[in-house]
Amino acid sequence: VVIEDDGRVKSARNWLMIPNDAMFATKSEGGTRHLSAMMFSRLIKGLVFVISSDGPVTLYVRGEKIFRTCEGR
Repeated sequence: VVIEDDGRVKSARNWLMIPNDAMFATKSEGGTRHLSAMMFSRLIKGLVFVISSDGPVTLYVRGEKIFRTCEGR
């Protein structure tokens, strides 16, 4: 979901594409979604959330994981 500065939902079910020249080697504690979220959060002024299938939600800002909910359900 992309949310405007005023809190309105701009769009949902988005594919967030990272330009090839922005790709870099890095470690991620999760899988592909976590790595993509970490890299995308370096490119935007905003928050990137990853909602894992096993329950936890992770928040990335400026390429850093800043929050993760409790493990599992």
